[in-house]
Amino acid sequence: MKTLRGSSPGTTFWLDGVLASLGGRVDLLGISSGEEPELPPVIEEPLISMTVGPAARAVWLYQTQPQICKYEGTAALVRDFKSLCQDALMTEPKPEPIYLRRVVEDYEQWTHAGISEVRGWLESDVWDYGKIRWLKQTHAWLAHRAMPDRIIQGYLFPEDMLPAQDGSSRMLGSPPGLACWAHYLRSEQTMTPQEQLKTLLVLCRWYPCLACPSVLDVHGTMRVNEQILSSLELLNRSLTIPDTELREIAAAAFYDTEAAATPEAGAAATHAAGVSGGAGQVDEVFQQTVADVAQFISTMKESLNTYWEQLSADANWKGVRRRDLIKDKIREVCGVPAIREWLESLVQRRYGHLRGRYREVYTACEGDFLVTYFSVAAARFPAAVFPVGSEVKIRSFADYRNRELRDRAWMEEVLVRGVTYVLRTLQEPEPEDFVMRLTRNERISFSIPLLQLHYSYAVAVDDLTEKVAFEQANEYANRAASILVDILTRRVTSSPRTRRLHDDPADEHGTRNKRLRSEHPNH
Repeated sequence: MKTLRGSSPGTTFWLDGVLASLGGRVDLLGISSGEEPELPPVIEEPLISMTVGPAARAVWLYQTQPQICKYEGTAALVRDFKSLCQDALMTEPKPEPIYLRRVVEDYEQWTHAGISEVRGWLESDVWDYGKIRWLKQTHAWLAHRAMPDRIIQGYLFPEDMLPAQDGSSRMLGSPPGLACWAHYLRSEQTMTPQEQLKTLLVLCRWYPCLACPSVLDVHGTMRVNEQILSSLELLNRSLTIPDTELREIAAAAFYDTEAAATPEAGAAATHAAGVSGGAGQVDEVFQQTVADVAQFISTMKESLNTYWEQLSADANWKGVRRRDLIKDKIREVCGVPAIREWLESLVQRRYGHLRGRYREVYTACEGDFLVTYFSVAAARFPAAVFPVGSEVKIRSFADYRNRELRDRAWMEEVLVRGVTYVLRTLQEPEPEDFVMRLTRNERISFSIPLLQLHYSYAVAVDDLTEKVAFEQANEYANRAASILVDILTRRVTSSPRTRRLHDDPADEHGTRNKRLRSEHPNH
């Protein structure tokens, strides 16, 4: 540790401020008006030596990856795109057990059980220019489905440094993700509502905030199943969902069950019946999601039972008229507006929980965090320390199946990137030189005043925990809403079309498909 001797530049300002607050009465300080006030003693300002470790290096370079789909469509570009997708099966050099978000998600998307159809489309004899147009137009459409501006405005860090919460900017660096979405959008017109929901539920694993609006579009076209209106007993039976069934449906939005049998999946996928990763910890996010969905269905069931009994007690409501009233009540309690209201309540609750937890954890572990990522000791990343802000550590790729642990890892990845950005701005006037030195694997060391380091870290924690908490809260709520709609489709509604479950004038589902079709060749 080094020290910097000399009067602090803020000393004179500090003393002037004290005198001003006393109205010039220096006698209150024990100094006569004719005396020169004595300056405070010389302050020793410690300097802390910092070194960008390999984990921080890998996280920072992640944001500098090239974008995809920025050239004109040619056969060569299609080959390059397929090669980029195949790269998802490769593991890049990294200090294990840290796997960056891009690596984990690309691998999962290119090995999940339904990927064979996507691969078949890319490998088919379909006109290459048509494929590229689908990929480009899909990305343009996804980019417009952005989440509230709050996610990118009002933060101290540049927008392009952090993956957007809606997933669209992550798509720029995820060939498998873009391929999955493009294939879905070109195929959805030929799918049944159940097939659409099945595919969208899988996409919820990585892009819940992009998938959920499409899920609600599908839900808005459904009608109430007439069979469940025959009696209160049938209605209750349809709304009584065994826990095993609910968990199995919910698991599709979290885990890949079928891919466990494929050779490429390896250790990345195990049977989804166990909702814990290799760390042996229960996935609290999965458990809470199941509980929230079950609570919504229970409340809905109670409301419908009360309403049914009220109608039964009134002799004026009999036969067909009562059935129509029950259908209207079902539309009210589980239509698109009701689900959106429930979704927003989940966002607010989850946001408050995550924001408080992340701030508390990363404020408390400041020393461990800096030593792990920005010290000489970080040159050899110690085993079983990631995430620093979690008591349970990630020890293998399979542990990322645990959504609770996974979210903590993504929070820490963002914070590492943010602190690196702060240190870079304090030490390196040219960002290009900083990135170039990281790329060349050069050692980057510097010194920073202790108080400045502490303040910079606190600013990063305060800003980024809010951003990530809001992001993860939205992902949580949108995934839960998508699971709920899938269950309602199985139990309460049936395919269109007689009378829509909900007619939303803002619904752009049909308009979007017509627009996409008109912009793409029929391939």
